[in-house]
Parts: sequence; structure tokens; C-alpha cells
Amino acid sequence: MTAPLTVVLPDAKAVKDMLSGLVGKPVSVTPGAPVTPTDKDPVSV
Repeated sequence: MTAPLTVVLPDAKAVKDMLSGLVGKPVSVTPGAPVTPTDKDPVSV
């Protein structure tokens, strides 16, 4: 059995700035519900 992996994500401002720069338009970023991977529903970030 493998221990769960903890992933540290950038703060909302950093994500907003990056996405804004990529698309060249203003964007809004808001936190969502936590994502918990399961055997049936794996996830990647």
C-alpha cells in the first residue's frame, strides 16, 4: 500500500495571473471543493 501523496498548489492569485497571461483576457479564480481520488475516480492535477 502506498501513502497518500500531498500536492501543494499555487495560491489563487498566482493561478489567476498565469491564466490571464495565457489567454490574454481577465479571468476569475475561486476555490472549489477538495478533490479526493478513489480507485473508481482517479484524478490528476
